[in-house]
Amino acid sequence: MKAESPYVVCDDMPGRYAVQRKCDGIVVGYILQVADSWEIEEPTQLEGPNRPSRNAVGQSKPLSFKSHDDAALFLCMRGRAYQKIVSIEDPAQSLEIRITPNFDDSPWSTCLRGHWKATLFDGAKSVGHCCADSLEGAKREGLRKAYYTTSLPEYSLQQMSDEGWMDTPDPAPQSS
Repeated sequence: MKAESPYVVCDDMPGRYAVQRKCDGIVVGYILQVADSWEIEEPTQLEGPNRPSRNAVGQSKPLSFKSHDDAALFLCMRGRAYQKIVSIEDPAQSLEIRITPNFDDSPWSTCLRGHWKATLFDGAKSVGHCCADSLEGAKREGLRKAYYTTSLPEYSLQQMSDEGWMDTPDPAPQSS
């Protein structure tokens, strides 16, 4: 059963669509249909209310996705995180896993721009991370990293990655 999407996509102009988060009603940006893919239009400056200019000098290569759902979800989750608390071996010991989209293209970024980043936290301290090219992949890899000391069967990881994730504002945004 597929979870309900956290966004709504609205026509803005031909080939350009606004992405609005359902939780707060904010239009977080725009996606564009380009040939056989979908790109996130990233603003470098605003031209009027929420009108980004495209292809400015020095702007990174646009993020490209296979489907409009992939592009819209990635954009919708900017500044937000999917979070899950998992108990490791001893129920008193738990880790938090935060899955966030990576928009950073700096040379110090630990994940590729356009990938999902799973960061593990022990309290407020980051204790590891991993990257994947899909949200589902990042959830599975984050769980795999959290449970590295135990051997969970693949079906358990899949079941755990499908349930119990909360979409919340990212309490500690990382530059990557």
